[in-house]
Amino acid sequence: MKHHLFTLVAAASFLLCIAVGVFWARSTQSYAPEMVQVWYNRWAQPDDVHGYYIEAASYTDTLALTIDHHHASPAYFQASPENRQQTAQNFPPGLRGNAFLRKDFWEGCSRQSGFGFAHHAQTQFTGYRSNYFMLTVRPWLPMALLAVMPALWINRVRKSRSIRRQGLCPKCGYDLRATPKRCPECGTEQQIKPARDAPAQSLGAGQTALVSQPI
Repeated sequence: MKHHLFTLVAAASFLLCIAVGVFWARSTQSYAPEMVQVWYNRWAQPDDVHGYYIEAASYTDTLALTIDHHHASPAYFQASPENRQQTAQNFPPGLRGNAFLRKDFWEGCSRQSGFGFAHHAQTQFTGYRSNYFMLTVRPWLPMALLAVMPALWINRVRKSRSIRRQGLCPKCGYDLRATPKRCPECGTEQQIKPARDAPAQSLGAGQTALVSQPI
């Protein structure tokens, strides 16, 4: 179970590393940010709405991660009847996502490049508040971090294959050529089955194929 989970995590890290690399390569072509956005709107009550936004954007050799929270309280809906209609149109309930090129991204605001962090909290209208968090890094940093798991997986597979070829115990590395069924050093039982490239009846007495379990 742990082996399969490790493989899935390594595969996901590898795919994310490729995605960041694509963002990085495309950011050198244009200053206009490319974005991937996911948002979730929750209507706790007919007059109480929460909106959660997560955005990943790339621009000019910079990768930006943004988390935005909007809250429309009952006071906002009581201030004007039009607010309910506008909120229902702009904040439909449920989970949604999008990917696009947004030239007006952060329009009117300075675009933070390189490494940095920003936080803005404001009340635009009575009963309406937003919290905005933004983290910016150079793309090579998340790529390096995401490449760690695939590298560990490759090293793990390489060691496992080397152990199987040498007939060693996958747990302690003891030589099992004389005792292929059970490791005399750590007591780990080995799975024994005929070799894949030969019928089971062709194996002579004492000739068995050792198959080590994944570490």
